[in-house]
Amino acid sequence: MLQRTARSVCALAALMGFSAFAGPAFAGYGDLFVSQRNGGSGVVRVEVSTGTVLGTFAGSNASQGVQFGPNGNLFVASFGPDAVFQYDRGSGAQVGSGAFSSGSALGGASGITFGPDGGLYTASFFGNSILKFNGTTGAFDRVFATGVSSPYGITFGPDGNLYVGDTDNDRIERYNGTTGAKIDTFFSSPMLDYPGQFAFGPDGNLYIASFGTDRVIQVDAMSGAVLNASFVSLAGATGLAFGSDGSLYVGSFTNGTVGRYNAVTGAFVGLVASGLTDGPTFMTLAPVPEPASIVLTVLGSATLLIASRRRSLARRFFGSRA
Repeated sequence: MLQRTARSVCALAALMGFSAFAGPAFAGYGDLFVSQRNGGSGVVRVEVSTGTVLGTFAGSNASQGVQFGPNGNLFVASFGPDAVFQYDRGSGAQVGSGAFSSGSALGGASGITFGPDGGLYTASFFGNSILKFNGTTGAFDRVFATGVSSPYGITFGPDGNLYVGDTDNDRIERYNGTTGAKIDTFFSSPMLDYPGQFAFGPDGNLYIASFGTDRVIQVDAMSGAVLNASFVSLAGATGLAFGSDGSLYVGSFTNGTVGRYNAVTGAFVGLVASGLTDGPTFMTLAPVPEPASIVLTVLGSATLLIASRRRSLARRFFGSRA
């Protein structure tokens, strides 16, 4: 009976568009994970709903890029040592006895991102290149892209191409997401000084944290034209991330704070975290709910559906008394 029920629930989940027992379990659904460049504070976890700083989640020194991987674990780039580390999604404990990826000209690991192919792409700040590693084993694959000076933030765009922040020349370069060949300089402007983290928003446009000009710039994803030169204004804009609640979260390296902003207007909503004195750099949010929550949701729906089905059958056989 239990086995049959389980099969029914799985079938129901498939019909409803859910995967009942698959998918990663992320620590703190909706929580914010903020890396800190200075000191030994590592990656700090912030409970977004209450604004409570829950303390250090992952103990990587001089942490930079943070990204949840396809396996659900948190990956953190470290400026020292030059490596990418993997941390358990639930406990924050380091996975493995050493670095997930290191060496291979990885000098000053900064921005990281997982590509559509599952590979781990890492900006080598001192190596002036983007390196590709196997996203499952961490093994070095190849030098993916060159021709960029002191790369920092990186992300794949909706077009499948890789966007890289060139901090020496204050611009965003675009590379073919498959071959690594340079396509063009996507964005360059006197308004951009030392591009930090950047991301494509729910509206499809690109939002860039400009550290030197204390702002977040909104750029049209098709043309590269400036839509709003000061979408958000704050001291030392560094990390940013869009939340599932529709908000934009931006870190102030200067003030050691993270603020919540309206993702449509850029208006300040409120302070999410403060006291991050080691300097917030990159940030990411836990992107999916716990599988247990999905299972409960599916089971609840299954119960309602089964109950409804039974009532329907009862009416057919026993009339309106059922």
